[in-house]
Amino acid sequence: MKFRQLGSTDLHLSEVGFGLWTFSTGAWPTISESDAAALLVAAFELGINYFDTADSDGEGHGETLLRNALEDQRHDIVISTKIGFDFYDRLAVREHGGLPPNFDPDYIRSATEESLRRVGTDYIDLLQLHYPLPDVLEDDSLFYTLDNLAKEGKIRYYGIALGPGLDFAETGEIALAEREITALQLPYNILDRDPARRLFQTAADSDLSTGFIVRSPHASGLLDGTFTRNSRLKRDEMGNDEAYETLSKGIKHIAELDFLTDNMDSTIGQIAIKFALDTPQVASVVPNITTVERLREFAATPETKDLPQPMLERLVELHDDYFHPSDSDAEEE
Repeated sequence: MKFRQLGSTDLHLSEVGFGLWTFSTGAWPTISESDAAALLVAAFELGINYFDTADSDGEGHGETLLRNALEDQRHDIVISTKIGFDFYDRLAVREHGGLPPNFDPDYIRSATEESLRRVGTDYIDLLQLHYPLPDVLEDDSLFYTLDNLAKEGKIRYYGIALGPGLDFAETGEIALAEREITALQLPYNILDRDPARRLFQTAADSDLSTGFIVRSPHASGLLDGTFTRNSRLKRDEMGNDEAYETLSKGIKHIAELDFLTDNMDSTIGQIAIKFALDTPQVASVVPNITTVERLREFAATPETKDLPQPMLERLVELHDDYFHPSDSDAEEE
């Protein structure tokens, strides 16, 4: 395993991280707590030190799993959790039809204390605001509270998790321009480079030392072998039309990427992670890990060969001219 410094912090993250959402959100097949714990221990033994969860993942289930599995390794790992969705107020949940966002300073302090209790620690390495909208970042009292939590030693650093399913560019731009935020987590992959690419450039142009954490490097299974060019989707099994349309479009693009595995010994899953790591500002890439086999494959990625420059240039061309032509047109305007 290799490690990278997260921006200007003194946190050094494994290039491949571990997201506990696969165990605790219900979006993936459930596994037993003992199997989940074994996978977390195996990840640590393979060199992974960055573990990413959220208080809303199973209403704290991810945080509790992390404590139960790696409590003895607390000072050898980097723990990040996210807060900002209020699952404590049941009435608000019913009225909202889901978890309502809550970035009130008093709530943020209370939610942080609850996360500390569940993780079984007296400090969180990286506390992330969970998918805030732009107006949230205008609240000085919120950032005053976060700064005080840091001064009190309850968090070491704070950052923002952007997206998904939102045009998160505006939020990211405000975070960089007005808050000079320490860390940003965002989706980024071969098939969908924007608006992450825009935010990488904004940070570089502004000489900001913001560290980035990448999730969704495998584009919902399109870049890890789960789906192939021959996959046939059934609309009624996809949950919703948007998911069906997105994956159907992505499957059409997979055939254009054969040159990657034809010219590399790495798996497509490893190549996708390596692609994200080509951006120097990216400290860690957090794929979905649900099995020991996937864990071993992804954890071995840092030792694989880097993508040659011509291959990277070809991926840029494919993205802008074929995968997302409207995006490149908009940029030219």
